[in-house]
Amino acid sequence: MSILLVACGDDETGELPADVRPLSSVGVDATAAELVPASVRRSGTLVVPMATTYPPNEFFAEDDTTIIGMGADMARAIGQRLDLDTDLRSVPFDTIIPGLVDGRYLMAVSSFTDTKEREEEVDMVTYFQAGTGFFTRADGPVELTGIGDLCGKSVAVPVETIQADDARAQSDECESDGKEPVEVEELPNQTAATEAVDSGVADVGMADTPVAAYIVKNSEGTLRKIGEDFGVAPYGVAVSKDSKLAPVVQAAVQSLIDDGTYERILERWGLEKDAISRSRINAAG
Repeated sequence: MSILLVACGDDETGELPADVRPLSSVGVDATAAELVPASVRRSGTLVVPMATTYPPNEFFAEDDTTIIGMGADMARAIGQRLDLDTDLRSVPFDTIIPGLVDGRYLMAVSSFTDTKEREEEVDMVTYFQAGTGFFTRADGPVELTGIGDLCGKSVAVPVETIQADDARAQSDECESDGKEPVEVEELPNQTAATEAVDSGVADVGMADTPVAAYIVKNSEGTLRKIGEDFGVAPYGVAVSKDSKLAPVVQAAVQSLIDDGTYERILERWGLEKDAISRSRINAAG
């Protein structure tokens, strides 16, 4: 591996606190950079869409301009490793994969769980792993052990997420068992889903484990975690199947893992326990 230290990125600013400021010098992996398709190399920039309502993975800093978080750091680091600039853009979650399919984007980082259904539309390059956690109002009576206890309860989830799929599937199972279905509230983003729980509109919220933990920790005591986490699965960088970028991105991610940059990114967001040791393409079980 040949590493040349250079700085390239989109919106780095010294005005943010150092612990959330975008990483400024990750370095180029010349071997991985040589794999970048000519059309991408000519443009010199990867436009990377992400839904910015999912802390600590992708969200806005206090300046309401700079996108920060573990996923944002990974997107920038992949670009830097490939000697490409990155242009991170905040977009609705449910528009991202359609945008990859129709050619608006080539690569996206937005806490996508790698699933067989998504692999039919895009390639997924793994970089993390997470399960699903539950939360509810701190002063409310709701209790549950796992997803099987959702029958008869209302649950708030962002649209087009793995949590929405799981909640709908559980509702069908409840009905087949002669129980009350789950009232699934699919909302535009995680912020809206969290507010639905906090306001009492929904009984329970479901989110990826690091996100659920972050929501509860930063709720100023209004929310609490309940039940057992379930469904650990890899996150994938979503890549357009027509872009030929999947092996390139995989090489960049593995390079970040191998030289310790990846661990440094996860540690700054308190997510090191969910690290992976090897990046794979389309690894859904």
